[in-house]
Amino acid sequence: MVAPRAVAPFALFLQFLAVVLFATHPAQAEKRVALVIGINTYDNLAPHKQLVKAVNDSRSVAATLRELDFVVLHEEDVARARFNELWQRFLGMIGPGDTAAFYFSGHGIEIGGTNHLIARDTPPLAAGEIVLRRESANLTELMAELKRRGPRISLFIIDACRDNPFAAGGTKSIGRDLGLVPVQPPEGMFVLYSAGAGEKSLDRLYEGDHEPNSVFTRRLLPLMKLPRLTVQAVALQVRQSVYELAKRSRPFPHTQTPAYYDQILGQFCLVSCPEDSIPLSLSPPCQGVETNVAGTMRCFAIKDTFRDCLACPEMTVVSAGTFAMGSPPGETDRADNEGPSHAVHIARPFAVGRFEVTFDEWDACVSGGGCNGYAPGDAGWGRGRRPAMHVSWLDAKMYVEWLKAKTGQPYRLLTEAEWEYAARAGTTTPYHFGTDATLLCRFANGADQSATVPKVRNTSCNDSFGDMTAPVGAFSANPFGLHDMLGNVWEWVEDCHQDNYNGAPTDGSARVNANCPSRVVRGGSWLIIPRGLRSAYRAHLKSDYRDDDVGFRVARSITP
Repeated sequence: MVAPRAVAPFALFLQFLAVVLFATHPAQAEKRVALVIGINTYDNLAPHKQLVKAVNDSRSVAATLRELDFVVLHEEDVARARFNELWQRFLGMIGPGDTAAFYFSGHGIEIGGTNHLIARDTPPLAAGEIVLRRESANLTELMAELKRRGPRISLFIIDACRDNPFAAGGTKSIGRDLGLVPVQPPEGMFVLYSAGAGEKSLDRLYEGDHEPNSVFTRRLLPLMKLPRLTVQAVALQVRQSVYELAKRSRPFPHTQTPAYYDQILGQFCLVSCPEDSIPLSLSPPCQGVETNVAGTMRCFAIKDTFRDCLACPEMTVVSAGTFAMGSPPGETDRADNEGPSHAVHIARPFAVGRFEVTFDEWDACVSGGGCNGYAPGDAGWGRGRRPAMHVSWLDAKMYVEWLKAKTGQPYRLLTEAEWEYAARAGTTTPYHFGTDATLLCRFANGADQSATVPKVRNTSCNDSFGDMTAPVGAFSANPFGLHDMLGNVWEWVEDCHQDNYNGAPTDGSARVNANCPSRVVRGGSWLIIPRGLRSAYRAHLKSDYRDDDVGFRVARSITP
């Protein structure tokens, strides 16, 4: 029998060190991997739709990420096939527990409520919506694919909030003029947009601005390199910095407010984030309106927008305030039921649908088992982004109940006072844009020169939509950022009909009673002449009434 040999003290120390190192470090170290793409050149877009600084922005971001120990895939002016190759290569480099970052600078559009990133060779608008969907990158699908790879943290930085390159292409069904729609990222993901919903991201402040990077990227880059700054704090600081810088644009100040969507649990810093040196969040106290959106506390400024789910209406934050409800005795075309004018105080901010509820949103309710399975007709005008019509007050209440159940949030119809407060948007004139009815066709789909059904029409202008509804958002917003408050479809509110405002509440609440055969509708419709498109105009219908010029929008109380 051989006696065991003694182990030297130094050998024991090496064995101990190996155990410690193995216990404190995984067998495969966490990786940082990034895909960075910038596109200036678009084969099928006009010269004025080409971009200038997207490629340079991508170079600067790629260099910064390399400094932060990311393995970076970076290419410029890529076609769709190459984009797919790069994306699959990117996914293949990511494993469970890694950190992934995706940066895109170029054109993006909204199609049917989802965001799509546009590659260099994306076909022209004439190819049709189906082709555009297929030949662009669906941002929601990219997020889902990345999530399946199991990274601990995923960052999406999207600088695609520019002019919609297809906005003037003769169709109302593809996208909006500016910006992308809000997103609901999965857990562990953080999304930063260069501008808020409905805003344009500036390349430069003025002609002759020789800064190499866009307004957003020039403010983002130095923040990415600061130690002990969570990504939430980076987003808040870049949001404020870009907003202030954009106001210095010439010849006119510009509004650009970067938006972020946070589903990261805990804290994550790009540089040096020791747990014992910084709190969970460096976010300063909310200076605006704080509310829970999809399980995450978010801070919003007035006029910011959000969605509680992908299929939910886009909501706009409206401030508290006081206004004079009803029309003054001397207003042209005033009706007796618009008085007496009285002060109403809205004590708390609340959220209002940026648009009327659309067929897409109604159909999501039906698909989700709500709305009693009722599918209102569209009169052959099309569904999608057109306002849902042929809906009664009772139908609208069913939709609200489904939305409350789906989101867990206090959705409801607007009260009549809230509706007029939102429609006036701080103004006291008959229309939110003043007194000149010849301007209505810029702001409202009413009975105009293009209409043939109404016997009496507004002959001073032409809104081009004739005897039908328009897709929501086709007309300019009011000062609160709300579209189609006047015209398109009548909008149900919560209140029972009363002949006047005698005894009306002064706190913005609804007037309801047990015997309520008819409810108030506001705003007029595509059938209505200027008299009925005034902010103060009132009408009422039976609660079960359905027609092709009657719809609704929703409100949501702001709750912590």
